Amino acid sequence: MKYKNLAKLMLFSLVFLLITIAFVSAKKYVFDIAIQANDVGYKDFTGYNNFSVSLLGVEIVDNSFYETETGYHLFTVQVLDKNKNLIKEKQAYANFVVFGATETLNRTSIITSFEYSENIVYIKVYYQSTLLLEKDIFRTLCNNNGKCDGSENYLYCQDCEWYDNDSLCLGAGEVFNLIRNNLIVNYWEDHYCDLDCYKDDDCGKENCNDNIKNQNEEGVDCGGVCLDKCKNIFQILTGQATKNIEKIKNSLIIILIIIVLIIAILIYKKEARRR
Repeated sequence: MKYKNLAKLMLFSLVFLLITIAFVSAKKYVFDIAIQANDVGYKDFTGYNNFSVSLLGVEIVDNSFYETETGYHLFTVQVLDKNKNLIKEKQAYANFVVFGATETLNRTSIITSFEYSENIVYIKVYYQSTLLLEKDIFRTLCNNNGKCDGSENYLYCQDCEWYDNDSLCLGAGEVFNLIRNNLIVNYWEDHYCDLDCYKDDDCGKENCNDNIKNQNEEGVDCGGVCLDKCKNIFQILTGQATKNIEKIKNSLIIILIIIVLIIAILIYKKEARRR
């Protein structure tokens, strides 16, 4: 009887442990959805009724996160399989009010999630019965090709630098908490041109992402006033060390292997002739 109870206790503990692990490690798709109110002349956000929607980013996470839970306008978000059959849908609120202020926005975002499934391929967003967005999420996820393209952006993809043209206006002060004279540096004075930013003064002059060695830079877009420090000869010459140095190394290794093989074959043939 003693061993039976012990076995039951061990079995119960094992089941509890497996359930806990499954709960803690459960993956989720997190969707960041931008909502633009196109209504003209409405100062009261409750009058908004005409929206355009875009998908800012998709992320797969293992932990909990903040999810939009309040708002006046209710949207329906669906995830579907490759044949566009519904897997699951949920309601998500859009909030156009700045907390602690009387200001009303005409642009906001929804952050919502679904349990991870390999079958999820498409996302749809409705307002009332109107379809506002239909997107293949695999075209949105980071493709890790070293280029900031498609729907990729700095917040969700390592292919993008914070100043890339990715529909996000970011400045060095915001990203790196860069401070000069006890003030956070604004995006129009951080020496980086971000075309997503309204009237970024850095775009009209020499800057740290123009692929030219200028200003007081030590290399191409590195050193001097630039936040990115020159790390090696490749970056000094090309400015591409941050993103492409691994590709350069791999290419050199492949070339070296080919050269060694050619030399080995030539030596073998030469020895064969002597025999």
